[in-house]
Amino acid sequence: MIFSKDRKDRPGATRDTMIRLDEGDGFLKGKLLVATPLIEDSCFAKSVVLICDHSASGGMGLVINKHLRNIDQQDLYTKLNLQKPVDSGAEIEVYFGGPVDTNRGFVIHSDDYETKNTIKISPGVSVTSEHQVLSDYLNERGPKKLSLIMGYSGWVGGQLEREVEENSWVALPADVDLVFGTHDDSKWQKAGIKYGIDINDITTVTGNA
Repeated sequence: MIFSKDRKDRPGATRDTMIRLDEGDGFLKGKLLVATPLIEDSCFAKSVVLICDHSASGGMGLVINKHLRNIDQQDLYTKLNLQKPVDSGAEIEVYFGGPVDTNRGFVIHSDDYETKNTIKISPGVSVTSEHQVLSDYLNERGPKKLSLIMGYSGWVGGQLEREVEENSWVALPADVDLVFGTHDDSKWQKAGIKYGIDINDITTVTGNA
């Protein structure tokens, strides 16, 4: 994975139900990061990020609730050189995944589909970065659930750990229903509610959980 220095540390808050960095190996691959209300910039405000890779070298994640609306599907197919069968009802939903490499696409999909380049992120959720998954989806040979993510979010070594410890993000277990089964406008708040946290209540409290 490629990592970026485009992020800044921000203060936030935590709760006892959040994942601590001292659990397991201290890394957050396969978890969801939910932005606290103190993250106010237009890019990450109220964002939910699926962490796809995290190690001592850095981290990479995809925002899953910033739907790019008004995408012309036929124009999308043309740009991606895709052929959609006339009788197919499938459409490709497109999302903003982060500010890094916004011309690069990743496909988040249900784990009922796999190629040699597919990476399983968490139970029920996989990521594939090759063209074939989109073609198979449109031809009803692909995964049941799929989102095309443009761009990604990156952290250099130690940065993500620092942001979580300083409470910029709420780190929660990934949940397939939150990734695919929740309306985009509701994912931010429902991610907390599912684990007993009211994200709106997290304001100026700082310190470690």
